[in-house]
Amino acid sequence: MEGVSGWDRKLDIRLAKSVKVQHVTLQGVMDAFNVLNLRNATSYVRTFGSRTYLQPASTAQLFYQPRQIQFGFRITY
Repeated sequence: MEGVSGWDRKLDIRLAKSVKVQHVTLQGVMDAFNVLNLRNATSYVRTFGSRTYLQPASTAQLFYQPRQIQFGFRITY
């Protein structure tokens, strides 16, 4: 996969809490992606004569996006 290397830096965290109420279990979940909001260069501009020649380029791939947080829940009975 292009752009993925051993130099990628990101920290993902998942927190979950379960509570049992009678015969029902409620679970709340929070996922945080790229918690430290680090920028990872995926490639370099290779167009000779461009103002950004050999400068790091970004990508629209989800793996490299800025910090994101999502919440969810689960009900088990």
